[in-house]
Amino acid sequence: MKAKTKVYTQLTFAEILEDAIKRSPYNNSDVAEQLGVTKGAVSNWVGGGRRPNIDLVIKLCYLLDIDLYYLIGATIPAGELRPKEQELLLLFQKMNAQEKAAVLGICRALVAKRKCQKES
Repeated sequence: MKAKTKVYTQLTFAEILEDAIKRSPYNNSDVAEQLGVTKGAVSNWVGGGRRPNIDLVIKLCYLLDIDLYYLIGATIPAGELRPKEQELLLLFQKMNAQEKAAVLGICRALVAKRKCQKES
C-alpha cells in the first residue's frame, strides 16, 4: 500500500504579512508607527522587496497576533493545526453541549460580521 503524500501550503513572507495586516485592526501606517519604522519599510516587506530583521519579525508576531513559524514561511502541512487552533480545540472538547453551541454561535457571528464588512 502506497503512503499518502502530504500537501504543503507555501506562502511567501510578504503574502503572509499582507494577509495578517488585512485581518488585523491595523493598516501599513499603523504597523510602521507601532514598530518605529517608516511606512515605506512596511510597504517593502508587504511587497516582497525586503524582510525585517528578526527583532521586528518577533514584534510583528505580537502586534498582529500570528505564529512566528507561520510568518517566517515554515510550512504547515495541510490539515495540521497551528498552536492556537490546537488550544481552541482542546478547550472546546472540555465544554458541555450548551457551551459548545454558544462558542459556535459566536464564531459564526464573527465570521459573518467580517464578511459583511469586506462586502461594504
